[in-house]
Amino acid sequence: MGGGTSSNRQPVPLEIGDWYLTYLLSTEGTGLIYFENRPGGEVKGIIPRVTEVNHTALQNDTVFVSSNGNGIFILNKELDPLKNLTTADGLLHNSVFSVVPHGDERWVNYMNGISQWTTEGELLNYTILNGFPLSEINVGAYAGIPSSASPILVGGKGAWVSFNPRNVYKNPYKPSIFLSGITVNNSPITEMKPYAGFNYRSPAPIRLKHDQTTLNFEFAGLSYIMPKNNSFRYQLDDFDSDWNYSPLSGRAGYSKIPPGKYLFRAQASNNDGIWSDELTFPITVLPPWWQTWQAVILYILFSLAVILFVRRNTLRKAELKHHIQVKELEKQQMEQMHHLKVKYFTDISHEIRTPLMLILHPIEEIIEESSLLEEERSKMRDIQNQGRNLLRLVNQLLEINSVELKEEVIQEEPIVLKSFIENIRHSFQSVAIKKGIDWTTDLSEVAHRAYMLDRDKMEKVLLNLLSNAFKHTPKGGTVSLSIKDVPEGDRTATLQLEVEDSGAGIIKEDLPRIFERFYKSGENRVTAGSGIGLSLVKAIVENLMGGSVSAQSEVGKGSLFTVRIPRVAIVAEESPKTITEQATPGYITPSYTTPVEVQSLLEEKEEKPLFNEGKRVRTKRTVLLVEDNISLLNSLSKKLSRSYNVFGFVSAEQAADFLHREEVDIVVSDIMLPGKSGKEFCAEIKSNLITSHIPVILLTAIQQEDIKMKSLELGADDYLTKPFSYKELELRIQNILKRQEQLHDLYKRDALPEKEEHRMNKFDTQLVDRVNARIEANLSNGKYSVEELSSDVSLSRVHLYRKMKNMLGVSPSRYMRDYRLKKAAEILSREDIRINDLADTVGFEDAHYFVKCFKEKYGVSPNRYAKM
Repeated sequence: MGGGTSSNRQPVPLEIGDWYLTYLLSTEGTGLIYFENRPGGEVKGIIPRVTEVNHTALQNDTVFVSSNGNGIFILNKELDPLKNLTTADGLLHNSVFSVVPHGDERWVNYMNGISQWTTEGELLNYTILNGFPLSEINVGAYAGIPSSASPILVGGKGAWVSFNPRNVYKNPYKPSIFLSGITVNNSPITEMKPYAGFNYRSPAPIRLKHDQTTLNFEFAGLSYIMPKNNSFRYQLDDFDSDWNYSPLSGRAGYSKIPPGKYLFRAQASNNDGIWSDELTFPITVLPPWWQTWQAVILYILFSLAVILFVRRNTLRKAELKHHIQVKELEKQQMEQMHHLKVKYFTDISHEIRTPLMLILHPIEEIIEESSLLEEERSKMRDIQNQGRNLLRLVNQLLEINSVELKEEVIQEEPIVLKSFIENIRHSFQSVAIKKGIDWTTDLSEVAHRAYMLDRDKMEKVLLNLLSNAFKHTPKGGTVSLSIKDVPEGDRTATLQLEVEDSGAGIIKEDLPRIFERFYKSGENRVTAGSGIGLSLVKAIVENLMGGSVSAQSEVGKGSLFTVRIPRVAIVAEESPKTITEQATPGYITPSYTTPVEVQSLLEEKEEKPLFNEGKRVRTKRTVLLVEDNISLLNSLSKKLSRSYNVFGFVSAEQAADFLHREEVDIVVSDIMLPGKSGKEFCAEIKSNLITSHIPVILLTAIQQEDIKMKSLELGADDYLTKPFSYKELELRIQNILKRQEQLHDLYKRDALPEKEEHRMNKFDTQLVDRVNARIEANLSNGKYSVEELSSDVSLSRVHLYRKMKNMLGVSPSRYMRDYRLKKAAEILSREDIRINDLADTVGFEDAHYFVKCFKEKYGVSPNRYAKM
């Protein structure tokens, strides 16, 4: 390519080779055409999508194509399009008349003005608004030579304009920009308290609340050359991604600005686009309290707490699940073990019944012997009664086990309740007369009809409840049985049985557990028993009959047991003859026999303790025996009475009262007692200064090591587990009393041992120490008496005498004399002193009596003792 030629829709020659020219033709309708001026030369369109080309210019191997509506196309020498400039790139209009090369620059003509295209690629536009005199330019009305020294001629409506591009320059003035107003939420910022004196010329940083997010700014630029062409731009850093332009007015507006730190920037330009220095000031929008860093920390802590809670809860659930699974496994294992134990116990119980029968049958034969002495017959009857009681317990245990193993079934038969209860009433009538108890039955709320019931199970329930009631009700008390039926429909009813007595009652702590098998209150029970009967009642009523049993009781007033049996079938009116006979008032079954429970109550002897009063034998030691089973109490008392003075009581309260009145050498007590327990009685003895010296032997049927340890910790001197032989008890009593006698002998020989097992308990040791301290304080006082000594150690003269005799085998007066003589011996062994002075020093008013006593104790006179 060569040269610098331009024309409006005139061919532009392109020099290719040596002998022909190639032209670019600007056409209207066909666009830019490539034309080879030779025979058979190529003719083609260059920019197919452009159909109207106003002008083509060549400058330094670059082709500038001016289109009508598509801006300017820039082509390289191979006529490949490089770029397309439009108004977006700074052109005044997309319809370009021509591009006129002028030196290294280019001038672009439009209908409404011209543009200077600088060598830096910048487009400077001139219209009538910024000094160009023509408001409209004609197509093709231009002329110019590429030389930089020549002027450019442009023709328009009614005139031609000639100018030299070298004389065209920008307005170099850099305008100033000033802030003129700020509104926050449509209110001037100066109306806000913190910014009442806000300086617009030197704006300070602005801090806004989270709800003050609508901002408007006003600013002005100072440039007075063609001020209409001044423009503005602004940007809020970290909010706007680029400059915002405002060509007509200096206003900026923002809304919904999120919390954060921002920098507002604004600039003004003069008429030629020279921008001012930036106007800047920081703006901070504070977050709401729930978005502050303190709140975030709280959120984090709360989230961590929630996570920890959820995790802990999850772990607890997992642990609970595992615990439940373990418990289920343990439960299954316990049930298996329980079934094994029940089976084993059942087998053992069956084995016990055989030897029991072998015991009871010969006893019956012996009792029937006429030659038997009455005392021996009485003993045989005691054995028979205890054997029957044991057999009854075994039978009850077998019954419970059968129920638990689900081997028992209900065998229902039609029963007229009034007749059935009449049999029960008749059975206990003799017991009531014998014990002096008011015995009543109330059947007023029972209909004259039959019910489908298991006679044997009903009998066992009522007999156990009534036997307990009669057993624990004193003479002059009352026992009542009432029954009522509550219809549930035409064919079923609920039976409610109530057994009430005015006996001793059950303490509140024991009431929830009285139906547990073998349960007997260990510490403060009011009554004694095996703990099997009520368990059998509960098993029958709940497991077999589907009913419920409950108890109410108050100590000293009595107990009320209530049995409810639901869904009991009512027998139709068309009943057999036997049922009709049973319905007759006062009817008693001819074949009915007295139950063994009732028979036991009838044969039960009214025993009283045989040895709770009487004269003492001075040569015998005294034993206080406490046992709630009167038969065992009397049996032990008879045997012990051969060697000891024996006083027997059935309760700890009675024994404690006797102990404070009389002198006792040893106490033998059962642990399981009605009222105060044996352990409590032992603790009371050992913690009382008056009785702490008395040895205690505890008896119990509970073979548990921890019970034994607790008893010994309370101060018990020995412990025996039932059953035990009488000989063992007698030997243990002898050993304890023998140790006391040995201690007395050692004292008399001034040889008390240092070993702990031979010394007194802490209460007795403290008493001896106090006695010694009082005698020492009154050593030289010959008038210091036993009465004064008793008062000083807070004991009566009698109690002090008993204590000293039991602990050391000497009276208080003898102990005082021995103490003074011992002190005299100590003085003689370390110093030389006259006998009269020595007697005065140790409290003897008569020197001759002192010498006599000293010689009696040590076997020599004081003078001889001093020389030894």
